[in-house]
Amino acid sequence: MMVSSRVIALGSFAAAVVTLVASVTLLVFESVGTVGGAEEMAKRPGEALSLTALSRNGATDEATGPSSPGSDAPATADADADTDTDTDEVVVTPPFSGDLTVAWTSGGLTEGLAFGIASEPMVNGSTVVRGDPARLTGSRSADGTVVDAPAAGWYIPLDAFAVDPEMYAAVVPGATEIDDALARGDGAVLSETSARLRGLGPGGVLRLDDHRVEVRLVVPDVVVGGAEVVVSHDTGQRIGITTDRSVLFRHDIERSDLDGVVRAHVRDGLPVRVRSTGETAYLRYADNVIPQIEVKTRFGEFAVRPTGGRDVEIEPAWMAANVVDVQLPVVGASRCHRLVVDTLTSALAEVARQEALLAEPAIAAAEAARDAAMASRDEVLATREAAAQSYRDAVATGDGDAAARAVLAYEQADAALAAANTALAEAEAAVVEAAAPRLVDPAQYAGCQVSRLISEGNAPSRHAWGIAVDLNVASNPLGGASTQHQTLVAIMANAGFGWGGEWLSPDPMHFEYRSPPGG
Repeated sequence: MMVSSRVIALGSFAAAVVTLVASVTLLVFESVGTVGGAEEMAKRPGEALSLTALSRNGATDEATGPSSPGSDAPATADADADTDTDTDEVVVTPPFSGDLTVAWTSGGLTEGLAFGIASEPMVNGSTVVRGDPARLTGSRSADGTVVDAPAAGWYIPLDAFAVDPEMYAAVVPGATEIDDALARGDGAVLSETSARLRGLGPGGVLRLDDHRVEVRLVVPDVVVGGAEVVVSHDTGQRIGITTDRSVLFRHDIERSDLDGVVRAHVRDGLPVRVRSTGETAYLRYADNVIPQIEVKTRFGEFAVRPTGGRDVEIEPAWMAANVVDVQLPVVGASRCHRLVVDTLTSALAEVARQEALLAEPAIAAAEAARDAAMASRDEVLATREAAAQSYRDAVATGDGDAAARAVLAYEQADAALAAANTALAEAEAAVVEAAAPRLVDPAQYAGCQVSRLISEGNAPSRHAWGIAVDLNVASNPLGGASTQHQTLVAIMANAGFGWGGEWLSPDPMHFEYRSPPGG
């Protein structure tokens, strides 16, 4: 049975601490959230999660990210940064019980999964989170100052969620105030990083296409799964945030049994993913990639203009400030975000080194086979030359029988020479093949920066930022089986690039930025 979560602690801080021990791992994670970061937060059970209602003037300049394309370097989110604004701390005391978990299937929730999870006897509450890209066409602060003003036909892509306010508040620690913020009219909630990036706080207004929503609350990123903006299901229906993406639920099910319980409500063969608190930085769908808001804080934000299908034009000022032409090892000419060039260069240089190491035994064997084929060909040449000399001697002495035998020997040697030449050519080709790349085929490189969406009407691909590469595309098609060498996957992972082959809908050609090198 769903429990009410409209409880705000107005008593002592100590009482709030006791209540929040069970959910302490959902504290605000800094920079790139990692599983390791979640584990570290879990070791600090004396801290309470708080919602901060920012002043109506929004964030200070210090806390504002790269809101205008072309900034010299991406801003970083610093939840502990001092600001000049007054804030009111609200400590939330949720009456939660059990662990918090998220489950999802690729491309949206499969039919029956949300209902099946909610019906489980050991599930204490659940809610469906919807997610689709929103198109920001303008914004202003609480005092009416224009903040974002893309030109006509352009928009700024936002990662947007839509939730049932009461149900979300009853399931997610720290979300009680979200109920009040979204339950009336066209309200919106911003994550802290999104608020800094926008330079907006409560009282600010976003225009999403032709729909106006008012910012009523700013919450820690982790409370809303790293989304940039959150609205209610009703508002989401009006602005196009309608795809059921994940189920968030609280439960008393043992972790070892949890995957099986969830899979029981998924039709056979459909991939499903289950993540619990502490296993991932943000409890949201598609956790193998970092949220779009983190991409923006590291690599900048841009406006786009659709040009047909998946293709878009990206704000020229942002492109000029951030995308550079470069010669990368192994793959050659490319265009990438300037901040990933050094990392990609190092990674692909290591690819080349490993290719050489992998090739050495094969090259040695191929060269030995070539040398043997050459020696065999030389023997046949010598045999044919001997037959030719025998023929000349027989003719000189008038020995017709010997001349006939010499002609037959010559013809046999000539046929053997043709076979020997074919064998030698094949051996020489094998040497070339052995020396060819073993990890990355330059002919199958599909680039780094490409101005396009993930799919028509979807969010921008990480290629739009120039922070992804597609390698060995022909032999690793979207949705197909991977032929990538695990050495390549390991090299790219150490360079901070996640691999699409691990996604629920696999894209084995694809590698995209996920964390700093070695992270």
